[in-house]
Amino acid sequence: MRINFILLTLLLTTLLATPLKAQNNDDVKKVAILETVDREGTIGYGIELMVRSSLAYAITNTPGYEGYDRVNIASILGEHDFQRTGMVNDEQIKKLGEMTGAAYILVAEVAKIDEENIFITATILNVENAKLEQTTNVQSPTSAEEIGASCQKLANLLFNPNAQSYYSSNRQGSRVGGNSYNNKNNNIYNNSNNGYNYTQNQSAQPQESDRRSSSRGRNQLELEYTETGMGVNMKFVLVERGEYKMGSKEYGVKNESPVHSVDLNNYYIGVYEVTQSQWQKVMGTTIEQQMNMAGETRLAGVGDDFPMYYVSWEDAREFCERLSAMTGRRYRLPTEAEWEFAARGGKKQTRSDEKARIAPVYSGSRSIEMVAIYGGNSNTTQPVGSKMPNFLGIHDMSGNVYEWCSDWYDKYPRQVLSFSTSNPLGPKSGEFKVLRGGSFNNTPNECRVTHRNFNKTVASNCFYGFRVVMEP
Repeated sequence: MRINFILLTLLLTTLLATPLKAQNNDDVKKVAILETVDREGTIGYGIELMVRSSLAYAITNTPGYEGYDRVNIASILGEHDFQRTGMVNDEQIKKLGEMTGAAYILVAEVAKIDEENIFITATILNVENAKLEQTTNVQSPTSAEEIGASCQKLANLLFNPNAQSYYSSNRQGSRVGGNSYNNKNNNIYNNSNNGYNYTQNQSAQPQESDRRSSSRGRNQLELEYTETGMGVNMKFVLVERGEYKMGSKEYGVKNESPVHSVDLNNYYIGVYEVTQSQWQKVMGTTIEQQMNMAGETRLAGVGDDFPMYYVSWEDAREFCERLSAMTGRRYRLPTEAEWEFAARGGKKQTRSDEKARIAPVYSGSRSIEMVAIYGGNSNTTQPVGSKMPNFLGIHDMSGNVYEWCSDWYDKYPRQVLSFSTSNPLGPKSGEFKVLRGGSFNNTPNECRVTHRNFNKTVASNCFYGFRVVMEP
């Protein structure tokens, strides 16, 4: 990874020469910034130092907050363990607050995208209640100047409510949900529609570059649609018609083979899993009520932007039916073939290894840490969109919660080898329904895009959620 050492020296000199001095205000909140986490060990210490120092400087430049760099947590937990997991428990958060006098703890995580770009995720933890306050992320080139700008953007998104609307309307970079992406040098995706922020209910007509023609006919379909009925603000992205090879034979899992050709028409799929806020607006019940109805006692993440769970297949179908009736559009669960095509990145999927011609194992990456909330980095759900999206801009198709599909479960039939199946709906009947994507409780193997799971239609637990498809 190439670093501009001149800019790095200038940046660090500026940071060290400029005191992290907060405003003269009794209401200023202190933010303790922990060591930057590099789970994969692919980021050099210079980059980690730049991120940490830039965040401290950016937070102190945010009215009402003061950043504290280089918080030593060795006395609280082993440095190796923290660098490996990035996790701190409730007791450690509170102890950090006592030691530093901070109101918030900031954990920053970096991951390498390519030789020129990194992905930075920042999480704010509230010391008083030890709860996750906010998570946001950006993609950044590795020059000192760009990292400084990206960290300022992170600080704005974390602590300035007005920044959310600013970045969502700024065409230089797209913000989907609580996440920010710097598309100035967005080499990883290598597709022309990064940075789109188009909705079907906009009053102005999109420019020609904002559209793609539908392969189903003369009507043109927009790349993105936002359902605003009932206040759900549910974002959808177009998955354009295409053919792909469904399944896998690489991992020796019998129910993932034979690999077979599938041809799909256009459809829209949710950018995020259905959230607790969206569920309550449509169905009228809270996560606690769903838990009680399931006869369970465990809550695995509570908040408006957390994925809805304790949802059976029948519950998910009813949600789609109600949303359809309320809005006049047709919403439904994705078929298993639609789910896998979207998880792979649709027609926009890229190869992470051109020579080996290997597609991403997980939805958006061959590195699970970059895209998934799973058993190796969490013991609960996290707000939707906390990790990097896939090539279509879709989040959490690996991990967070398992997602129901419309199909009955069965092994892939042997005869699919002899023909291409168009818009398959799965078996006509069965005992179980398909679940895809893995959850916060699962292994990397179970979060692969081809992994298949199943359960009865009435099954409901803290690992099962869903996302929605909208028909054009």
